[in-house]
Amino acid sequence: MKAVISSMVGADAPYTASWIQNFPEGDVREQAGETLMKRWAKDDPKSAAVWLNSLPEGATREAAAKQFVDSAADSEPQLAWNWAASLTDPSKQRDALEKAARQWLRVDDKTARATIQTSGLPPDLIAKLLKRTD
Repeated sequence: MKAVISSMVGADAPYTASWIQNFPEGDVREQAGETLMKRWAKDDPKSAAVWLNSLPEGATREAAAKQFVDSAADSEPQLAWNWAASLTDPSKQRDALEKAARQWLRVDDKTARATIQTSGLPPDLIAKLLKRTD
């Protein structure tokens, strides 16, 4: 299935996304969403984020958002940060925030620092995120 979705994403990511939304909620849909995001978030992160935003809360959105952060952090770190902050699993959220922050601080240190400092995250996490570039 992953190979089929990967090739479909390359041909027509929006169609692939709408096809995946027809899957019943469960492991197959979660894996399909992750596979979609792995490629789409690298190729067109803004469109991929729009699709993510259309998903209802749940396991598929959570899995796709985590993969989005992993794939889009290099090219769109601020967008990746926003999706990382939306993750509900504390461990996954922390890992995703670290990845997005690391990239964002490299490309726009001032904005990233200001956002991180006012994010409302626990002080120890804020210190850890900001220390990475010191």
